Amino acid sequence: MSKMKTKLFFTAAITIFALASFVLMIFNYNPFKADLSVFTIFYASLFMTLCGVITFLILFIKSRTLANPSSDIFWPSVRQGALFSLIITILLLLQGMRILDLWVGAPLAIAILLLELFFRHSKFKKA
Repeated sequence: MSKMKTKLFFTAAITIFALASFVLMIFNYNPFKADLSVFTIFYASLFMTLCGVITFLILFIKSRTLANPSSDIFWPSVRQGALFSLIITILLLLQGMRILDLWVGAPLAIAILLLELFFRHSKFKKA
């Protein structure tokens, strides 16, 4: 159980750091005068914040719904949180560039969903 607490602690620390970075980006930079590096850091901190929050939500839901939760649910939850935040971040990036529509967003979301299904049913899992 101590390994799980260590993993949760580092995940929480990274999430809090990313959230602080995200909030500072929102309040300290003007998006109309910002250059590419500001937008890159903004979307990276958004991704890391969403990844941590969604990972914790998935871990919470799995620990409440599974009869015998173990530490084996941590890395799949991180993967699922990262893929879901990747979908959200890319869709927001495309919306910011004004090129998002249904025919761009839906195939992207379906492709990432299929990637998660591949990882879930992959024969290359650890023994």
